[in-house]
Amino acid sequence: MKKLKLIAAVVTAFVCLNLVFAGDPKIETADDIATKMVEFVGNDVTLTTEQKEILKNKAVSYATNQLQAQNMTNKDERYELMKVATASYQAALDSLLTTDQKIMKEKKQKDRLEDSLKKFNIKH
Repeated sequence: MKKLKLIAAVVTAFVCLNLVFAGDPKIETADDIATKMVEFVGNDVTLTTEQKEILKNKAVSYATNQLQAQNMTNKDERYELMKVATASYQAALDSLLTTDQKIMKEKKQKDRLEDSLKKFNIKH
């Protein structure tokens, strides 16, 4: 019986610690999301300062729409908003990057996909 109480106490302690450390998760703003999006593209290609600024503005717009869509209850409207926002961001990205940057970005994305497939032993 003492072992059962000890085990119950340890499990309770772990559950309480998880609740304490979980706390209030940081709520990301559109600016936070946009910064991460620009960094992600910047990991694939070298962006100029001007490209970063333009891309950040487009990414803020995209992220604002993304956050707005998360709060929508109508799935069709949410889907349509994200479809338009994604197409707009993708068009801005395509018009902003040079041909060499587009090639490099596609190559890096393909490499990441192949690495992921290898990790899970999936034939491509």
